[in-house]
Amino acid sequence: EWIRPQGFHATIGALLAFGEGKWTWLGFTRRAERDGFDDVKGFLDQLFPHLQRAFAFQNELDVRSEQHRNLINRIPKPVLLIGPDRRVIEMNDRAVDHLDSGRFIQLDRFGRLRAIHPCVDKSLQTAISSALDVMSQPEAFQRPSGGLSLPDRKGDAAIVHLTPLRGNASGVTQVLVTLSCPEEKIGSVDALSAAYSLSDKETSLARALVYGDSLKAFAERENIAIGTARWHLKNLEQKCGVHRIEKLVAHLHLNLPTFR
Repeated sequence: EWIRPQGFHATIGALLAFGEGKWTWLGFTRRAERDGFDDVKGFLDQLFPHLQRAFAFQNELDVRSEQHRNLINRIPKPVLLIGPDRRVIEMNDRAVDHLDSGRFIQLDRFGRLRAIHPCVDKSLQTAISSALDVMSQPEAFQRPSGGLSLPDRKGDAAIVHLTPLRGNASGVTQVLVTLSCPEEKIGSVDALSAAYSLSDKETSLARALVYGDSLKAFAERENIAIGTARWHLKNLEQKCGVHRIEKLVAHLHLNLPTFR
């Protein structure tokens, strides 16, 4: 009856989807001077099953997307996913908080990840490009750069790690960005030290690497020769079961327990 005041006489259609107080209905209306729906009924009979399957498929995608969102929110670090066009396509709640703070990272007007400091941003963009090119240039990640240090305006530094994700349904590479911030490391290195039976110097070196210091900076701060620092580094690598400083930095970040 609600269509008759508009000059229409009848309607024909079907309910395509419903749930959570929302419903989607598609139909045709006719004016009083027209007789029946014979000209559209056959068309609707063919169209509606396809539309209903499309809505069901979209609903399934929404459910899976929500499950994926819940999964990345369980990661105790800021995490962002970068698509092949270099834009951030997904992030967890911790990443949203860090972006809102504007401390280490930000998004430009195209939705692309940037470092706060322009001089460091160039290195970040190079690393993102290498990660996205890993399928066509696998040698790009044969020599991992470890953690890239991102300073804030107060002098503190976060460490960003880039992990290429390959073999998805679209056949393109995406990049998982993990941000480790200084306040998340309190007590973590000491726990790692106990797990690997590190000496005091090895623990200090591990802490320095986690915070983005170079081996030279560590040697100067500890007032030891660079050769001695390399000796501590070699022992630390052996205890952690890795070789090369880049892999050690990545190993430390991946295995640091998070305290909250």
